[in-house]
Amino acid sequence: ALSQASENFRWSASVAGFGMLLRESEYVKDYRYEDVILLAQQARGVDKEGYRAEFIRLVESVRLLAQ
Repeated sequence: ALSQASENFRWSASVAGFGMLLRESEYVKDYRYEDVILLAQQARGVDKEGYRAEFIRLVESVRLLAQ
């Protein structure tokens, strides 16, 4: 299960999911920007440089634009 995967794997999955949403991939099915945000927030971990927080803000911005 994804919930049992490592923090880095879940983070990578959130980034990949975001890319698939942007490309309107046929494989995303019911996956939404909210799902990317939730997964990224849960896998954020230690973020000394703030890059992960910035990614989450980016996804939130794109989600608002896509509405």
